[in-house]
This record gives sequence, C-alpha cells and structure tokens, in this order.
Amino acid sequence: MFSYSIYIEMESLNQGIYFKDKKKSYKSLVKPQVNKSIEGFSVREGLETRMMQFNDQVLDFHGGSLNGDKDKQQSMTLANATQKVTNYEDYYGFEYNKDQTKVIFRSYKNGVLPKNNGKVPGLKYQKGWTTYLRLNNGMPEAKVREIGDGNAIDKAQAMERREMQKLENEYMLLLGQYKSTYKSYLDEVVAATSASSTDMANQIRIAPNGRRVYIGGTGVAREFDPNSWSNKDNTCPQAAGNISQEQLNKLTKGTNMGQGEACRTGGYVAKTPAGTMAWISPSGTSHVFSDYINRHGTCPSTYTNVTNKQFDAIPKGSNYGPQDSCEIIQLDTGAGRKVIAMNERLKELSQHMRDLATGSDHNAHDIAKIRKKKFKDMKKVLDEIQTRRQEINLLRQNIETSRASAEAQRQEVATMQYKYVAWALAGMTLGMMAIRQIVQAK
Repeated sequence: MFSYSIYIEMESLNQGIYFKDKKKSYKSLVKPQVNKSIEGFSVREGLETRMMQFNDQVLDFHGGSLNGDKDKQQSMTLANATQKVTNYEDYYGFEYNKDQTKVIFRSYKNGVLPKNNGKVPGLKYQKGWTTYLRLNNGMPEAKVREIGDGNAIDKAQAMERREMQKLENEYMLLLGQYKSTYKSYLDEVVAATSASSTDMANQIRIAPNGRRVYIGGTGVAREFDPNSWSNKDNTCPQAAGNISQEQLNKLTKGTNMGQGEACRTGGYVAKTPAGTMAWISPSGTSHVFSDYINRHGTCPSTYTNVTNKQFDAIPKGSNYGPQDSCEIIQLDTGAGRKVIAMNERLKELSQHMRDLATGSDHNAHDIAKIRKKKFKDMKKVLDEIQTRRQEINLLRQNIETSRASAEAQRQEVATMQYKYVAWALAGMTLGMMAIRQIVQAK
C-alpha cells in the first residue's frame, strides 16, 4: 500500500513538470509588448540626442541679432561637434562646414529657442554648409512623427515612409527658398536688360562724386579714378554731361577702368601682338584662353586686335578653359549661382523620390507574397497549437481519470483494512472460545 501511494504521487509530480515545460515552450507564441518608435528609430534612452541633417542649409534668424546664451564658433570635427551637442542639452543644433572644419553651435535662450521678429529660427540655403538639429527641438523642421513598432515588414515600410518624408521635407524647404532666390535672379536679369537699353551708351558722364564714368554699349558703368582718367587711352572721349545717382543705379556696375585701357564695350575676344587670346567680359575683366581652338561654343571666332598697353591695362580675371562660356549679359552673381545649384539639388531630390516610389511599386508584389507566406506560417502555428491543446485536454482527462481511479483504489484499500481487522477480531474470538472449552473439559 505504501509503495502504491508513492507511485501515485510521483506520477502526479511528473505530470506537473510536463505541463510546466509545455507552458514555457508556448511562451514564444505570446505577442510581445508594443513599443513606440519615431520614424523607424526605436525609442530608447538617448533618442532625443539623435540629429536631423539638412544639406546646404544654415539657420535663418529672420534678420534679427538675438542668438542663444552659448552660441559660439569653433574649429572641430563633425564627430566631436555631434558628441558635444549630444552631451549638453543647452544646444539645439549646430552648423558645420566640412571644407573649413568650422562649427557654429546654436543654443537656447533662457531655455527656449531665441526669437527674432516673433519667429523661432528657420533654415535658408547656403552652399557648403550642413545644419544638424536635435529631434523635436522646437523648430518645425526638426519635428518627427511617432509610429508603432511592428514586424519586419512594417518596420521596413516605416523606414521607407521616413525616407520619403525626409526627401519631401527637404524638397519643399528648398523649393520655397528657390522661389525667392529665383525672383532675385529675375530682378537681376531685368536690371541688366534695362541697363543695356540706356541712351547714354558708349559715353562718358560725370558722376555725383565728380569722377568720370564710362558707359558701355551693354549698360555697364565703369568708373575712372584720377590716375586712370589722366592716363586714359585716346579712344576715350570727353565727358558728354552729368549722370544722376538714380540714373547710375539703373546701370550695371563694372570694374574700374585701368590706366591706358581702351574705352570699348566688353563682350569680345582680344588678341595681342604676341598672339595671346582673351575674352573681355562685359564687366571689363580679361580671361586668357588656355586653348582658344578648343574654346567653349559660346565664345566668338572673331577677335579684336589690341596693343600690349591696352591689354595689360584691363583688370585680370581667371583663365578660360573649354568649359567656360562667353556671355554678353553675365549673371554669374550670387543669386545666379544659387539658382543653378538649388535647381540641381531639386532635380536630384525629385529623382530620389521617383526612384523610391518606383521601388515601392516593385516591392508591393513581393511584400504581398511575404504577407501571404507569413499568414500561412501563422496558420500552421495555430494548427499546431490546436493539436497541442487537444493533447493537453486529453492529458487532463487522463489525470482526472487517474485521480478517480486512485481515489477508488484508496477507498478499496481502506475497506480491505477494515476487513482485515474484523477477521483478526473474529479469529481472536474463536481462539478464545476454543481455549475456554478446552479448560472447561478438564
């Protein structure tokens, strides 16, 4: 009886261990807790120190002079600058020039973004500079959206959306800057075109400061200083009259006249007696051709002979190669160069967005196939769980049956024990009666 009781208890212990192990094996099927992420970045300690990058951009303080409490400029590597802003919460970002290894740290003013004309800092175009901003630092450009973590497909799609959003934000920011810069560029075009139609072309006029000004045929005004006027070339006539400051402002300002330089409208190729060929720009600078035969297609094949003295008197510019164009109305100014650079960047961003969108279309079918396979795998797991659940239910039934059988056997054993006692008592009674009869017979 004692051995049977031990057997029942050990069997129950083994069944308990079995179900405990099974419970552990099914824990992997429990859905993990959902965490939040920001545009593909997992949320964890230190996320707020991650930086958002803006190429060819600097901070715009809207014409004001109010900066942060700890704004300063230093010579530093990008890695060290990032580490510094990461370690100190006083900074909301920095501007970085790779070529100059120059960093301008930007800090809060009394704990908030500095405001000029009622506006927090924004961004504006500046070639060669990159601005790095803390995520969610208070500037609209640094704001990011929060999304939820999911499986690998959801994360991949979130990263794809984040990349598209980043490209779109940069595109729209640059497009707004492009519009204002292009307007300035058009103003320069209008001014240059208007200047070329002046009725004072090829004349010398006396400016309000008393100096002579040579006005070329394209409306470029070039001033004589006292020495260059006293040593002017014989092609330069006497002054035809005065010119007001308002009239002068409508003309395009060129370089000052050199001593002994001929009064000739710029925009021609000059040839010296030694055979040197140079483009004389409308503004009055000379650009010697490194290879005149293979010059740019916009440069004329005709030329004007000049003396060595006349050529040497012309202010010098950079040499011209095959890639340098010869322009009559030259708008290679700050606004013109910015417009070209910004236009190229806008085209690059457009192509990146197009490639990303095309890639998304190509991946749609693959993602659908992956989702279908994932659904099949999940169904397979669920079927397996159902099978295991049936096995568990069967085992539970067996346990209940075993418990009932054990209880019945325990009760049977107890009954047998009572019988054994009764039989023993009956035997003892019969024995005592037999002994009594033997004693009486004697």
